[in-house]
Amino acid sequence: MNEQQAQRQQLLEQAEQAFDSGLVDRAEEKYRELLAADDGSIDGWFGLGTVLLQKNLHAAAARALSAALDRLRAGGTSGDGGIEALICSRIGLAHYQMASASAALGWWKQALALYPTGEVAGWVREVSQQSPSLVSVVIPTYNYARYLPETIASVFAQTHKNIQLIIINDASTDNTDEVIAELQQRYDFVYLKNEVNKERSASLNIAHQSVQGEFIISLDADDLLLPDAITLHLENLQQYPEAAFSYGAIDFLLSDGTTRPSEMPLHSGELFDLLFMGNFILPLSAMYRAAAWRATVGFNEKTTLQDWDIWLKLLRQGPARSMNKTVAHYRRHAESAHQNKNLKKIFRSRMVVLNDWKDEPLYDMAWMHKCMFHEKSLPDTVVEELVLEGEQDRYLDYRYAQMLSQRGNQGQAIEFCQRALDGLSPRSFMASPFWTLYLKLLKDAKRLFDAVAFIHAHVDDIPLQRGPDYCYAAAETLMDHFATSPVSKEGLDLVERLYLHCLDIGEASGRFRILYGTGSYLPCMQLGHLNVALRRLEQAQLYFQQAAAYGHMDGFIAYSQVQRSLGHFAAATGPAV
Repeated sequence: MNEQQAQRQQLLEQAEQAFDSGLVDRAEEKYRELLAADDGSIDGWFGLGTVLLQKNLHAAAARALSAALDRLRAGGTSGDGGIEALICSRIGLAHYQMASASAALGWWKQALALYPTGEVAGWVREVSQQSPSLVSVVIPTYNYARYLPETIASVFAQTHKNIQLIIINDASTDNTDEVIAELQQRYDFVYLKNEVNKERSASLNIAHQSVQGEFIISLDADDLLLPDAITLHLENLQQYPEAAFSYGAIDFLLSDGTTRPSEMPLHSGELFDLLFMGNFILPLSAMYRAAAWRATVGFNEKTTLQDWDIWLKLLRQGPARSMNKTVAHYRRHAESAHQNKNLKKIFRSRMVVLNDWKDEPLYDMAWMHKCMFHEKSLPDTVVEELVLEGEQDRYLDYRYAQMLSQRGNQGQAIEFCQRALDGLSPRSFMASPFWTLYLKLLKDAKRLFDAVAFIHAHVDDIPLQRGPDYCYAAAETLMDHFATSPVSKEGLDLVERLYLHCLDIGEASGRFRILYGTGSYLPCMQLGHLNVALRRLEQAQLYFQQAAAYGHMDGFIAYSQVQRSLGHFAAATGPAV
């Protein structure tokens, strides 16, 4: 043995002694010194791989052990195959710890073929009994380096051990690359990087091109999967093979480390119509079939609400199945996406999603819900900015018309309201409020004849109205018109239709009963229908007399109004009536 060989043997012995004494850092140091002197040392690579396994640096361990196997095979293996089998079994163990069950099985089966052992056979049986499904977890990240270690650890801590992790760095400006380099010593994952920032939707589409799994989870870089998350999703989707995706409950992870259950609803089935009204599924709570995702056109890169958009697309591929089990922690902090909303950007994003589904029967209702009733945080200043920037949207025109009217600019308000009405179907959920505003603007602008013409133009659409407001406004407009113009039989019939419609659609409140009773008796009198006029007044009087008897303030006021109307009626018709 020459001096170099003696030195290498001494390093090997020192490394083995350190490892046996539990001094793993010292052992790693000596093994690396040995390999620096002799890169072809099978013992050096095998020992280093074993040390790295002990330190839970599984990816680095798999690489070192693979180097040992390559050198063993390059030199021509001999004997009973025990050494080669041992290396294969440890490579498989490293892959199993990295949640790659399929890769682990492959290595363990190689080991069994070379040198069967009960321990390795037991590993094969145990893993083979588990679901073989490969699940791909996609994590887009931008300047979230400090959260990545905990998030990635939650992925590899899953009870299901067949996972492909794909991380895409969207041109982060923090130390993401350095953190990733450290994590690659411990875990095996696909790392992609955008040279320029493309934002979340584009990053997700890029990462999904590398997906190999049968199922996919899209996880934000600061969120955490609970250990049983993937197992629970797989059980749910195996029970419901027709489902496009599974989703569960989440807890909010607060800045102080405590958690709070979310109040997100859990529904199952054909959820398109319900979800179209507004998103209630967060990406970390769901797992979807890769085949269903590929049947869509992917994430919409024109909107920041790509999650809402993709759920709608997936629901066209199959129903959703929820489970009342918590699967993830959603981190709440100042940098969370929901905390930094740009109101104009979020409005535009919402309209991009909605406008992609314009042909849906519920489009108008969803539009009204999201924009008029739900988005109350859109202030007038933002509405005006969007309009002046040329944004084409009915809701903005409607809101801006209201604002202009309040400023006394009735002419321009009417122009914007007409633009909002352009092409609007009478069957639209928006027709009633838009038409009501239009009548008000015309009356305020003293354009009563135009208002009456508009009412007559839509006379056949009255049954389509879903609310009483337009019918009430139209009846009042006609009454104002009758005050200065002759009443026709057709005009009286139309007033009756409008008032009766207010009652027929379930709005049988005191407001509409008194309007019907007192509002239409005057044109009845003008036409000489005195008995009809009297009967209506008496009906209104009876109703409000009852309400007043129960102490209802509106009843008292309305009863007094009817009494005055009856007095006027008596004065106009004389004692003969």
